[in-house]
Formats: sequence, C-alpha cells, structure tokens
Amino acid sequence: MSAFTGSPFRHARARARSALLLAGLLAAGRSISARAQEDTLLVPAVIQLDIHEGPSEIVSALAYNSTLLLPLRKVLEMTEVQLETYAERDSVVAILEPGRLSVRFNPARGRLMLGDTLIALGAYDAVWWDGDLFVATKVLDRALGTATRVAWANLSALVGQTARLPVVRRARRERRHALLAVSRREPDALELHPVERVADGALVSWSLRTSAEAPTQDYTLDLGVGGTLFGGSVEARPRFWHVGAFGRARLEASWSRAWTDRPWLQQVQIGDVQSNGRRARLVEGFAVTNAPFIRSSEFEVEQVVGAVPAGWEVELYQRGRLQAYDEVSALGAYRVPLKLRYGQNPFELVLYGPAGEVVRQRRTVRVPFSRLPTRRFEYAVAGGRCRFDPCDGVISADARYGVSSRLTLQGGWDAFFRGGRADVWQPYAVVSGAPLPALALTGEAVANGHVSATVAFEPTEDLRVNAGHTAFALSGLGFAGTFLERRRTEGSAFWRPGALQGSLYLQLSAVRSSAPGSSRAFELATATARLGRVRYSLGFRHDAFRHDSAPDASRSAVELGGDVVLTGPWTWLRRTTLRGFLSVEPSQGLGQLMANLGRRIRGIRADVGLGWTRVGGLTLDIGLTTALPGPRVGTRSRFSTGSGSDGIMFVNGSAAWDPDTRFIRWTDGGDLGRGGVAGAVFVDENGDGLRDPGEPGLEGIPVRVGGRLEETDADGRFRAWDLFPYEPIDIDVDSLAFDNPLYVLPARVIRVRPSPNSFQSVDIPVVVGAELAGIVLLDGMGVGGVPILLRELNTGLEIACMTYADGGFYKAGVPPGEWEVTLPDQVAEALNVTVPPLHIFIAPGPGEKRFEDLILRLEPR
Repeated sequence: MSAFTGSPFRHARARARSALLLAGLLAAGRSISARAQEDTLLVPAVIQLDIHEGPSEIVSALAYNSTLLLPLRKVLEMTEVQLETYAERDSVVAILEPGRLSVRFNPARGRLMLGDTLIALGAYDAVWWDGDLFVATKVLDRALGTATRVAWANLSALVGQTARLPVVRRARRERRHALLAVSRREPDALELHPVERVADGALVSWSLRTSAEAPTQDYTLDLGVGGTLFGGSVEARPRFWHVGAFGRARLEASWSRAWTDRPWLQQVQIGDVQSNGRRARLVEGFAVTNAPFIRSSEFEVEQVVGAVPAGWEVELYQRGRLQAYDEVSALGAYRVPLKLRYGQNPFELVLYGPAGEVVRQRRTVRVPFSRLPTRRFEYAVAGGRCRFDPCDGVISADARYGVSSRLTLQGGWDAFFRGGRADVWQPYAVVSGAPLPALALTGEAVANGHVSATVAFEPTEDLRVNAGHTAFALSGLGFAGTFLERRRTEGSAFWRPGALQGSLYLQLSAVRSSAPGSSRAFELATATARLGRVRYSLGFRHDAFRHDSAPDASRSAVELGGDVVLTGPWTWLRRTTLRGFLSVEPSQGLGQLMANLGRRIRGIRADVGLGWTRVGGLTLDIGLTTALPGPRVGTRSRFSTGSGSDGIMFVNGSAAWDPDTRFIRWTDGGDLGRGGVAGAVFVDENGDGLRDPGEPGLEGIPVRVGGRLEETDADGRFRAWDLFPYEPIDIDVDSLAFDNPLYVLPARVIRVRPSPNSFQSVDIPVVVGAELAGIVLLDGMGVGGVPILLRELNTGLEIACMTYADGGFYKAGVPPGEWEVTLPDQVAEALNVTVPPLHIFIAPGPGEKRFEDLILRLEPR
C-alpha cells in the first residue's frame, strides 16, 4: 500500500481518535488499580503491555498487592515463543530458541523448570484464572531473560532487555531486510575525458645492485624510460650486468595500449612483450587479445538453493554483512543470490525458524582465475622471436569460453619454429569445472607436452584439500619448464579447527616426481599457533632422493619458529620485530639456529641476524635500508666463520615528471607502466568549468584518489601516483571540509582514466550554490512529510528534500541553473492533486544567493 493514500490531516484525526480511546481504557482501570494495591486478593486489571522493539497491546491481567501477573499464553503469543504443551490446571511447557531450552510452569507443584534448573514458585507467582495461567512479571523475567517495569499510575508495563525474544529478532531482521531492499544506487559520477595528446609525461626508473667488495666488477643495472605515446605506454629497458670478467647488455623496448570500451579488442602489444594464453612466454613480436587489462574481481551471481521446513527465513552473510535474504516457500525451498568474486568466497547461511530457532551454516566457494563468467569469450594471438625458450620463433593462439559459472573451456595451440620450420606443435585443450560448489576439477591435455589433472575440495574456509598429477611428454620437455622430469604428483591440505577461533591451523604438502633413472619425494607438515602476541610454528620436513648411479639420500628435520612484534613500556623496543628459528635433524642433531631483530629507527630500517649452521658455522647478518618516501638505498652484509664476509649494496628509485605543472614525483622504483592524477580544487567564480587566472584554490581539502588519501595544498592542488592506467579511477572530494556550506561540486564523484607513465590533469570546479526556502500548500494549509523534487531543466539533474510538519522546506547548496520545483509524479498521484511547477533561476558567480518565501500550491483534481 502506498504511504500517500490520503490527506495528512485524515491521518492526524485517526491518531487522535486512537489516543482518546486508549485514555478512556486507562481511566476505567484506575479504580481497579487502586483497589488492587489495598486488597490482598487477586484483582482483575487492564494493562497496556509494551514489549521494547516489539508489539504493544492492551491485555487482561491480575494484580496482587504490588505484583502484576500477566496471561502466559498471551505473552508467549506476543513474544512469539513456541508453546509446546498447554495442559489446563496442570502445566505449560514453552521452548526458548535458539538452543531449544525447555521452560515448564507447574503451579500445582510450585516449581518452574528452566532447562535442568529448578526454581521454586510462590503461591501467587503463577495462578490459573478463567482457564488461563497468569504468571508474575518477576517469574516471566527469570524465564525469558527480560526485565519488566510496571507503572501503576497509568496501568502500563514495559518489557525491556528483549534482544533474545523471537519477536524482536524477527523485527530486527525485517528492518535489516528493509534497508537491504533500498536500491544501492551508485553515487552520481561525472567522468571526465581530457584531450588525448600524441605524447605526454616522462618516467625514469633505475635499480642498481652491486657487490660491496668489487662494485665495478660485480653488478646488475636495470634502467627504464617510459612515456605516453598515441594514448599507450612506450617503454625502453636497458639492462647491464657484469660478473668478474664477463659482462653483457640487453635492450628491451615495447609499446602497448589497452581499451575498456571495445569488446573485441582490449589490448595490443608490440616489441618485447609477453604472450597471453595457456602459458605466458617472452617474445620479440606482438600480442593481441580481448582480455581486460585489469580483470575485475567480480565474477558472477550464483543462486544458493536449499530446503528447510515451511515458515522459515534465510539470510546470507558475506564477511559479516547481510547480502541477501529469502522467505521459504510453502514447499520448503529457498533461493538466495551469492555475489562471487575470483578467489575464495566464504559466506554464512543463517536460517531462522518461526519459533526463534537459529541454524548457522558456513560454506565457501572458490573461483579460480582460469574460469570465465557465463557466455564470456576471450581470445589471444601472439607471435615473434623467442627470447628465452629453445626456439627461433613462436606463434600461439588461444580461446576461452565460459559455458556457465561452473564450467570454462579453453583451447589453442603453440607452434615453435627452429631452422625455418615448425619443429614442435602443441595443440591443447583445458577444462575447468565445478560439479559441486565445494569441488573443483581441472584437466589439461597438451599434444607433445603433458597431461595433467587437479582436484580441489574446499567445503569451508577452514578446510582445503588439493591434489594433482602431471605426465610430461619427452618431445616437449624443453617448452614445459622442465628438462628431466617425466611425472609429478603433488598434494596439499589446510585445516583450521573452528573451535579454536583461528588460533591454530595445520598444513600438509607432499610432492613426488620422477625422471629417467631418478626420483624424488618431499613432504612438509606444519602447525602454526598464536599464543598471546607470539606466533609459533612447528614443522616436520622430509626430503628423499634416489638415483640409479648413486646411493639413496634422505634428510629429515624438525623445525621450530616464532615471531612477535614487541610492545611494552620501553619506547625504544616498541614495534620491534623479533624472529627465531631452530632446526634439528634426528640423525645428526642440531642443524640450524637463527634469531633476527628488526626495527625502524627514524628514516632507517635496521635488521640484525645472528645464526649458526652445522656447515657454515656462526653468521652475523646486518641490513640497513632507507624507509623514507622516494628512492631507496640499502646494504646487506654477512660475516661468517666458515666462508668469510661479503655484502651487497642496492639503489632503487624512479622519477615521474608532469609537464603541465613541472612537478617531479620521486618513488622507490618499479613504477614503469603506472599512472597518476594531478589536479586542483578551485572556486569557479564565472561558472565556465575552467580555472581562469585569479580563481582561488581551496586549501586543506581531503581528496581520495583511487583509494589513496591526499590533501590539497595552498593553491588547491593534489597529486596521486601508482595508479593502474586505462581503468576508471574515482576522485572523491570531501565537501564537508569546505569553509562555505554553499560550495557545490559538479558531482559527488569525479571519474577519470589515468594514462601510463604520466599524470592525468584534472581540474575540479566548485561553484557557489543557493539557499531555497518555502512551503507546500493545499487548500491554504501546509502539507507535511512529502518529498520535494528540484529538477534542472537543462541537464536533468534532480535534487530531493522533504517538507517539515508544517509544510515548509529548505535546501542549501543548489548549484546554478534553471530549476523547476515540483512533486514526484507518484506523490502527486497519491495525493490526487496537480502541481503547477515553480521556476527559479540561479545565476552563476559569487555572492549571496537566497530564495525565500517560495510557495508551491497544490490544486485538488
């Protein structure tokens, strides 16, 4: 039923009549109440019974001196507590949920059984009267876990501490469901499309690693130069390394670009690139695909179905948040949607019975990255000269299709060329499926390559078991990442006992591999527990190797480790990391002992380690690394009684240049291919959307750019770096930090797509809005509690507000434009009125803008 089924004045008159009726009932009962306080016998009364956060009714009751007795059957009905048996003049049994606690009232024997607990009843604590059992409020409070307060002056009783009552739990569920039913509309976003330049930005990165003893003879130097060219990323990577008397240099260069609005072409790469498909390979050539540059973590919506008795309700929670609910049908079936993401998706089903029963079921669904959503098709084609594979060239083609959310098919081929001809062909097929939500199967067959199968079982996030087997073909060993291995079987298990609430988990892994004339077996079992602030780990490791031409070799060890972040009264020890490790081999005794201590001291991270090994003797490790924004410099030194001393030094960093503001952003390196945003928040005094000379910037405004919190400087500028290019980035300006409450942003969220290796310039204009104040009238009287709609006639922007009880309304921060003040169509229809629109014009520019005494007159139809 609509909330606007009649005039607000008719609702007010109805409420007044209800209040007069209640007042009459209470007045009639005051004489009975007075007699009840003077008499020592049971006296009938009429009580207003209010259950906090629950229903409220006028009920018959009994009074004995200052004790109030309530009708048990009515109380159970109002609280929705399950009535198990009702034997008149004998006993009453109720069931409290969750936990199915039995509550037996037996006035004849003068006792109350609360589960296994016996509670004695007085003569007037529970009394049969006219076929109903009346129970004193103190006894009901003991049985139901409530707290009742009686107000004799107005003949009312308020039942408090009602959180455990089924009726209150159901009401809270309904409120949660109502909030969930409200559409989760994304905030209004304005996407900006700056003019694309032929060339933009510049970035230089470096990574130098050298020996401390011979820095000019033993070093590795990786350089990177990047920029934006034709909307894509152009990169050059010179690499130099020198070991003793040998040195070498290599240059890698590439251009790549990605699109998000082209379903059949989303990435193009030319130069030294990685191929896509079953296995990525570095080639000097090209790669084309319609796979997204950054794959969304969101996968698909899957329906979780089940069956419970009719009358139950089902809620679905993910990470503690309500995501969906359903009422069980007459046949006992339920269906709730589960939003799946790539990776692990733990969720909890909470089932509520009509009498307050609660059943919880914890499950999980893992979606591997090899799977695609339903009807999603992706392809990848690549070719070029081989960089590291034992071939002259390679051409690959790959296609994947999501048959359903649980089944993805993949197929393609790789052709490797040597000596001008296709020497090895590897057509392949891959199937990734989940016959059950907790069971995943993957099969892969590669001609002239290998055949493999894997099984993953994960019923909850606390239990996971994986197993797989691979058989390699001799003709394709050089392209499979292994040169000798012919078979490999591996498995792993993870278990976290739920009763220990995550303080202990167990892991097991095992690998069996074989090659011509040899085999290897490896097992590792570990248990990790957290006691207080210390995390301990205990493990057993076994490694066995067999070769036809050598004696069998095996090694076993028991390993014990621990780590803790120190806290305490000593400031110089706070946030210090301490790690320890111990390894004992049953056949040879102590094998390794180690302790590490690490702490940040101002702008330096210092790590010191002291250890002992049976082979190397005593060792002392010292590491110093800068921990300040910008390039990073560090050293690592080791002093050993067995092998002497050695050390390395390293320098990592990068510099990104913004040509518009001539700003250089210094980072700790690894930023080639990343993007940034540089902008300004300013007062747009003439309303043209551009920052003209003299228009001031807003200082100290928090701005969140792609999840990174920045703050505007004195000129209103902000900058953020290390963002993914091509993908939309949200810029959220905190409007609550504005000094003027009439400042208005062009949209709640600004959206922009950064370019690689450069800063994307974004100017965010802030205009001075207006204040609107008026009243809505119908037949000369104010209409309260109705929504007002402000609609900009040129852009279609809509702003809503509500009228006060007297029909008045007020809205601040309305941006400049030509506005229409009206009511939503459905509201006008419900009130059966026509709304002659009210037009106002808000001029751009600074100064006070106030529109008062606006009158929106409604006309009856």
